[in-house]
Amino acid sequence: MSLFELRGIHRSFGGIHALRGASFKIGQPGSIHALLGSNGCGKSTLLRIATGQLRADAGEIYLDGKPVNFAEPRDALRNGIATVTQETTLVPDLTVAENILMGKLPRRRFGPIDWPGAYRAARKLLDALGLELPENVTVRQLRPDQQQMVEIARAFSMQARILVLDEATSALTDDEVQAVFRVIRNASQRGTMATILVSHRMDEIYNLANEVTVLRDGKTVSTRLIADADRNTLITDMIGESVASTPKLPRHSVPDASGAPSRLQINGLFTAGSVENVSLSVAAGEVVGITGLTRSGANELLEAVYGSRTVERGRILVDGRDITRSDIDTAIRAGIGFVPADRKRQGVLLNMSVRHNMLIPSTAHHLRARLPRRRPELALVHRIAESVSMRMDGADSPVTTLSGGNQQKVVIGKWLAKPLKLLLLAEPSRGVDVKAKAQVHDILRRIASDGTAVLFASTELDEVLALADRVVVMFQGRIVGDLPWHEATEHKVTSMMSGVTE
Repeated sequence: MSLFELRGIHRSFGGIHALRGASFKIGQPGSIHALLGSNGCGKSTLLRIATGQLRADAGEIYLDGKPVNFAEPRDALRNGIATVTQETTLVPDLTVAENILMGKLPRRRFGPIDWPGAYRAARKLLDALGLELPENVTVRQLRPDQQQMVEIARAFSMQARILVLDEATSALTDDEVQAVFRVIRNASQRGTMATILVSHRMDEIYNLANEVTVLRDGKTVSTRLIADADRNTLITDMIGESVASTPKLPRHSVPDASGAPSRLQINGLFTAGSVENVSLSVAAGEVVGITGLTRSGANELLEAVYGSRTVERGRILVDGRDITRSDIDTAIRAGIGFVPADRKRQGVLLNMSVRHNMLIPSTAHHLRARLPRRRPELALVHRIAESVSMRMDGADSPVTTLSGGNQQKVVIGKWLAKPLKLLLLAEPSRGVDVKAKAQVHDILRRIASDGTAVLFASTELDEVLALADRVVVMFQGRIVGDLPWHEATEHKVTSMMSGVTE
């Protein structure tokens, strides 16, 4: 009899099948079972069902061999399933003891809280887990890894039987990760609580887990003992591709950038907590894609080049000009455009027209932006709209009337109103349909063909492999791979993204 099992789980969102009969099983208390899979494989959906955040369309959940039904997270918690994510749920201005014992602080005979008793109870639990944390300081005073340890201690105080660690260490340093893992091992050795570990980092999985289950395309494809699973096998399970990957077939014509001038040169760049010793060049006419797991540092690197993130050390050169510590206005004047990942919040002004959105970069430094000259500016807007194949009712129509794909074309097209040397894009086709995605890719290739350097970051590996002339892989803030497109197989790039080196 298994401790916890999800069997034959199905879940769809508007006709899109996120889970197709996925199953997952934890055998006994004390086990540490990893759940692994590429982006979009269904891990998050399965976890949300396991923890009561989402209802399955079909399938069954068993606890101690008996069927259970979780209508909401409280149901899962009442059954002993607790979750720790990278985002803390602690109250920063309360003490460690208050957070651990939240909702069940001991009280004296006539109602007031028994504070000495609360601190003793918290201390006893912390000692049992081998945690040398002061129970009487506020959580705000703790490091991120210490806060994660308090989250784990709180799960123990709730007598959790299953702890779900959902990318809980993705924002921690290596030393902090090891500190959290020591606590998990101590908890496992007590034999009262099992752990579900969700991580993209292979080192973490091999360092901590006993078993691993791999999801792909919403289905369970394998469950293996860690001792019997080498890394290449797990990567193959994740992507369905053999280690001896077939050669990539020719696609669009890739420019030879070897003799092209360097538009962008980055040397030894550091930013606080996100980019570490990155060096990279992008030639005129070249399309370079950066990929990595969430928090790999790819988007932060783009922000540093654009001037919206502080650079601690290193140099950034555009056409030989040092713009290392420039602001956004200076970057724009230097011929740099930036398409952010969050189109609606950062890319367009939703309360303004297509025309005003298109002309923001070219009029930002002129008072005439408030009193636009309609005829030449309308001609410019229509010329840009045609160049990016954008459909609109008119230049003065609200940008909110456009589809997601056409809004993205506005965000890209606005940089074409003036000479452009370097175009930076974060998740360039996020939230658009398949047809619009192909159109965006075609637009970017045409922009590059005019001599603009294009540098984009995407967590969608298919997009990177389809669009980039070179594929750069980042892991924990560092570049771990820089491959020409014909060498960038899905297997090789996925391995690098997961921290696996050849």
